[in-house]
Amino acid sequence: MSDTSKTLLPEGLRDLLPPEAAVEAEVIHTLTQSFGANGYALVKPPLAEFEDTLLAGVGQVLRDRIFRMPDPVSHRSLGFRADVTTQVARIATTRLASQPRPLRLMYAGQVLRVRGDQLEPERQFTQAGIELIGAETGAADAEVILATTEALEAVGVKNLTVDLALPTLVPAILKGHGVDANVRLPRRARPRMSRNSKRPGVQRANCFARWSRRRANSPRRASGSANSTCPRTRRRNGTR
Repeated sequence: MSDTSKTLLPEGLRDLLPPEAAVEAEVIHTLTQSFGANGYALVKPPLAEFEDTLLAGVGQVLRDRIFRMPDPVSHRSLGFRADVTTQVARIATTRLASQPRPLRLMYAGQVLRVRGDQLEPERQFTQAGIELIGAETGAADAEVILATTEALEAVGVKNLTVDLALPTLVPAILKGHGVDANVRLPRRARPRMSRNSKRPGVQRANCFARWSRRRANSPRRASGSANSTCPRTRRRNGTR
């Protein structure tokens, strides 16, 4: 076996070297500082949980994306998170269930996925975002969008676009521009819509921050998940 083969890593995984490692740390620090200034408190869920807990509720959509391993202590199956938001929802409805609403939480941490795709080849990356739980108003929707855009602008991201699929906010924006929300708009005039999840009551925005060697000259690249732009906002049914 050659010395080169000993340094190979699985596809989608890589070492983060100087100066990119320092840049990533700086970006995450700036994002969390900005979120914190808007009243969001940091939570840090574990990288692995029991599989049945990790996949409870809407976590089922991640079933094919998580790594699994047997836990030698409990003899139960563990799952490594592929998305932090399901863990934050669990914390909100268990450990923080008695806290007054609305609940403002933020997170930043590594996620690991079984495989990437053409748009997202990375299998391990840093995910940072916020959750506003227990508010169902247009003002809450607007708060999440503004807090996220402010954080992204703080790290140097320019020319942001926001995909709206929020039943409380879209009519308010249309009304503000003198458009009847009940009138069907021509296709070119319609707001850009992202995929809707199925849970109203939780406003969220997250940004997957990725850095690659071929983008070393512009390391502060932040992008949303596949098929959306960043910041990505969703309305989901209830809390978890």
